[in-house]
Amino acid sequence: MSFFQGKTFAVTGAGSGIGYAVAQRLASLCATELKACIGEQNVLSRVADICDRVAVERWISDTVKHFGHLDGAVNAAGAHPKESGKEPIWKVTDDDWEFAQRINVLGTLNLVRAQLGYMVDAVSDQKIKSGSIIVFGSNASVTGAANLSAYTTSKHAVLGLMRSAAMDAAPYNIRVNAICPGPIDTPMLRNVVPGPRRDAMASSIPLKRLGKAEEVAGFVAYLLSEDSAFCTGSVHMVDGGLTTC
Repeated sequence: MSFFQGKTFAVTGAGSGIGYAVAQRLASLCATELKACIGEQNVLSRVADICDRVAVERWISDTVKHFGHLDGAVNAAGAHPKESGKEPIWKVTDDDWEFAQRINVLGTLNLVRAQLGYMVDAVSDQKIKSGSIIVFGSNASVTGAANLSAYTTSKHAVLGLMRSAAMDAAPYNIRVNAICPGPIDTPMLRNVVPGPRRDAMASSIPLKRLGKAEEVAGFVAYLLSEDSAFCTGSVHMVDGGLTTC
């Protein structure tokens, strides 16, 4: 029997891009997945503002009530502010700065806080034996970049949040890890980076191409599975070698 069969995973950002690919991958692995393939059997879909703590907690509570348990979570929702790639730090507006921190940092905090709030109690009550949570950074989480100060700062913060959460959760056999994708060919990248710049971006990557959302989804499946049971507090680059340059 597949490790994933009968498991319940919460997936945010599943409307498109990496989140959608993750939901599809989990479905193919016989998972009972959340926030994907709206209308399919064994799926609970919710629209929630991840910046609203109460809404996130209600979403996780509804998930547990519906499926009986939560085994893992993939927190793929995130956003670039509108000035990303356009303005240096001395021209960044308060609105853009707050937008990036609110969605990418506060949103991630709300998700991880709600997910661990359930999982810790569930392990203690022997409803589940273990758990796995994945947050999403970026290659911007480990580097600096011109004209990306708001986004880069928010993605650095996600790694600090992940490492602290991993230490808090480890005594309960719950793992927390981060995936940091490089340039992945998704709608969000296409909205931020025009075609000629995407071509130049691909040329700068050692593997000489943009990544595919499905390639990130494969790594997500590994981190959710028992194959990565000794892996927590880790940062995993999926960037075609970009950050080795």
